[in-house]
Amino acid sequence: MGVASKNNTPSKLSGNKTVTVKFAPTQNSVNYIGKVNFSSSSTSINKVGLSGNTYQPSATFDVINWNIKWIAGTKGPTDDAKQRQNAIKIMKSLNADLYAIAEIVDNLAFKDLAEQIGTTTSEFGYFVSTFSSGASTPSSGNYASAQKLGFIYRKSMVSPIAKPNALFYTTVTTDPSYVAFSAGRFPFELKANVTLKGVTKPINFTVLHAKAETSDGSYTKRKNGSALLKTYFDTNQANDNFIILGDFNDDFDKTIATAAEAGADFPNSPYKNMIDDIAKYSAITLPLSLADKKSTTSYNDVIDHMIVSNEMNAFYLPETADILTSVTSMISPDNFDATTSDHYPVLTRYLWQSTTSLKDVIANNAKLSIYPNPTTNTVTISIDDYLILNEIF
Repeated sequence: MGVASKNNTPSKLSGNKTVTVKFAPTQNSVNYIGKVNFSSSSTSINKVGLSGNTYQPSATFDVINWNIKWIAGTKGPTDDAKQRQNAIKIMKSLNADLYAIAEIVDNLAFKDLAEQIGTTTSEFGYFVSTFSSGASTPSSGNYASAQKLGFIYRKSMVSPIAKPNALFYTTVTTDPSYVAFSAGRFPFELKANVTLKGVTKPINFTVLHAKAETSDGSYTKRKNGSALLKTYFDTNQANDNFIILGDFNDDFDKTIATAAEAGADFPNSPYKNMIDDIAKYSAITLPLSLADKKSTTSYNDVIDHMIVSNEMNAFYLPETADILTSVTSMISPDNFDATTSDHYPVLTRYLWQSTTSLKDVIANNAKLSIYPNPTTNTVTISIDDYLILNEIF
């Protein structure tokens, strides 16, 4: 595909401008990765990442984690029916194969969500944790109003090996694991066989809703929880395909906690133990943090993440980790935060077949040019090969 360009006078380039990049691929089943580079005599910006692929959704295993803000609970959006309606609309559009969900309050509302996002009410199955903060069983007094964890999965692709279970479960309130995981909101693990294009892989999914906030020992609790997780996976699943995903309530590049809270660890992420162990783990959403993305509506950090084992990383489609902020437009003119959630869905995609190496993809990247630089009367912005750029002024 040829080069597209457009000339503009300096007056059109003053103030804030929006640049739209069109993705126009010429090949099927290819992953494209690149960056938009802007530079002048005094500055250089290389932060705008571009990625796209031509893999059909039916050819990949798509996983989403999403905190849907107190689903049908008194502390969430005031209109429970609208929240559920908006969530169904979004999830229908995303059409993922497995969802890991945090902050489920009403189990029946969650059941309705699972039944409504498919073409039939039986297309997706679901599980909800039987425990939460301060609620050891469904018969516990505050279980009905507590934040719970859950999975929604496409039955034709995901076959649970057994019912999910709580990692580190205990009813002893002084136990380190009980304290670390927000008074009993333990990680929720689903072991399943996942079939894609006739090939089946065993995969373990662990959804996490870590201790929130930046005070009262929250950083230490997240760090202790991370240590427990790493010991568990190192000991029990050293050679397994697994994904740890959910609301980590902290970032991967550096902590959201203050120096006073994190102490000598500041500014390290409490999940540094896993992030640094690249021989066993891959923090596939770390690039989103490094690109200054955000996964909530209120804060400029990524706290919704995914970590995979090195075995699972072999199936990860490079650079497909994405924070789906575009879902807000699906419910316009409703206010997304007020009616649906304060978190955005986070997506990753997987292939059982070998993927093109990241090195090869980068070597064939489309390149963006800005000239002349510095400009006097006109400026040209062009993208060659597979991308076309249009400016909106």
